[in-house]
Amino acid sequence: MEYNNNAVARKQIQVLVVLAFLVMAGGFVFYTLTDSVFMTLPFVAGAALGCVLNTGKVILLKRAVLKAVERDAHGARLHLQVSYFLRLMLTLAVLLVAALSPNEYVNVMGTVIVLLTWPLAMYSMKFFFRNQLVDDIMNASTKSRVDSSANAVEEIKAIVAKNESTGSETELPDSQKVD
Repeated sequence: MEYNNNAVARKQIQVLVVLAFLVMAGGFVFYTLTDSVFMTLPFVAGAALGCVLNTGKVILLKRAVLKAVERDAHGARLHLQVSYFLRLMLTLAVLLVAALSPNEYVNVMGTVIVLLTWPLAMYSMKFFFRNQLVDDIMNASTKSRVDSSANAVEEIKAIVAKNESTGSETELPDSQKVD
């Protein structure tokens, strides 16, 4: 079964980029008000580095989910664990590059603040995009942290199969819509 989750990944990247630009604007205002204008460009460079890393992590997560859905329960769990470890090591490598680079080029605080927007962006997806498929996948992935990842993979397969059989996206009931 093939599932194209490019739309979900695109929405996640959009939220991450918007949050990164908000951090950059906040850093620009902060450094301008504190008369440290020479620190504005390194802060923006650090924030851009964090934004590139977050975008890469979304792409890696998308690929990991696509491969996990095609595997059996044990293989999916192992693949997701290895993928998580690789994303964590990539984050560590970028943080080391930001920390070890001269402060005139990259401000490590810009990188760290933008990297902290990753969980905020992932959990806020259901508030920004009220698509039923996104909500179901987010609920299944949240439940997987409590249960096992194998159960979540089976739930995601069922959700995708249900939406493929209907041929259209399901709307939320009026009681769950936000005005």
